[in-house]
Amino acid sequence: MARFLLIIFLLVSLNASAQDGSIDTSFGNNGYAITDFYGGWDRASMVAVQEDGKIVVFGFVALSGGGYAEGLLRYLPDGSLDMTFGIDGLVTTAAGDYYDEYFNSLHIQADQKIITSTTFSGRPEIRF
Repeated sequence: MARFLLIIFLLVSLNASAQDGSIDTSFGNNGYAITDFYGGWDRASMVAVQEDGKIVVFGFVALSGGGYAEGLLRYLPDGSLDMTFGIDGLVTTAAGDYYDEYFNSLHIQADQKIITSTTFSGRPEIRF
């Protein structure tokens, strides 16, 4: 089963109880957060942490009815989906039928707004 998979090793440095380099097993499900968008082929490309410890993940999502989308999701610091973000923690933006995509950036501004940029088939697109 294809999944939007994120293994959070970076949280080791965010939790004082895991400073020895071990996985923080209090995060998600025994240290891992796995989220499936629509049951298709998904890929996480970038991760950013907001000032409040919420974790934003940006990637590629195969839509259930066909086509592709940019996908964003946000986890709470404990690894559960932030249900106040988008629809049940997930946001998708239609990317058309392009497959050759390059996820250029994920940035959290000082005001905590999220900026992403993606290039599809050599054509840059900036999304806010």
